[in-house]
Amino acid sequence: MRIISKSMNDAYRKACQALYLHGNDVVTRDLKVRELTNVQIELSDPTARLITSKARDVDMRYMVGELCFFLGGSTDLEQIAFYSSFWRKVSDDGKTVNSAYGERLFYSYNPETLIQFDYAIRCLEQDEFSRKAVMPIYRTTDAKTSKDNPCTMFLQLMIRDDHLDCYAFMRSNDIWLGLPYDVAFFTLIQEIAFVQLKLTYPFLQMGRYYHHATSLHCYDNHIDALWDIKREVGLRPARMPEVSDGDVFSWFTNLLQYERSYRAHRHDAILMPGIQGWLAQWLK
Repeated sequence: MRIISKSMNDAYRKACQALYLHGNDVVTRDLKVRELTNVQIELSDPTARLITSKARDVDMRYMVGELCFFLGGSTDLEQIAFYSSFWRKVSDDGKTVNSAYGERLFYSYNPETLIQFDYAIRCLEQDEFSRKAVMPIYRTTDAKTSKDNPCTMFLQLMIRDDHLDCYAFMRSNDIWLGLPYDVAFFTLIQEIAFVQLKLTYPFLQMGRYYHHATSLHCYDNHIDALWDIKREVGLRPARMPEVSDGDVFSWFTNLLQYERSYRAHRHDAILMPGIQGWLAQWLK
């Protein structure tokens, strides 16, 4: 199934409707799940990444906490559990999180001593039409029994027709618990890459975001809520402020510093214009 929309607000409503009406009911780990397989969501405006549905009521405090967890490259269970105790249930060792996407993308080095994100950027800097700008998230060591197998396989960046497109491939995606936050993070990565690649290609424009889920699903306790979301028509595209050169090349230092103070209950005053200040407000 293919869902094409300008904004995530519209795409989410369509995806919830499709899952409610056309999903198949399966049982996995003794839990009832409604599922659609081989789903692609295509956003023509990846910056319209936010979901403002009242029926879904996305937790922006958690979203920002998770973004900081990823941008800071943390694997620490206590940091992310500060925002949601759910993570305590899926940690294998009670100390770390395996699905720490930021650590895998921004802080783990490949054999050429490049992080995955920088490798993808270099591929495109050296060859505008490269097909190698892939950022693996799922590792061979993840193929084991675990309570926390990463749901995302890899991200890929491509430049075509002077536009930077991003592709996310997921083995599994919970439409309620995962999709709103996954798309927000992955499209932010796309925008960060766009800011960096504009230095090499001044003509470059933001392209489309493609989200592939082998299994897009919803657990039984959230199925009825899908219909409530389906009825919320006319929601406008919702965006964050644009990412700037300063945000990228300082690597969100002020935001990450503020988030650390927030968890320590200090609430240090830091002047943050733009997207960093906008994100920080959700922690106040």
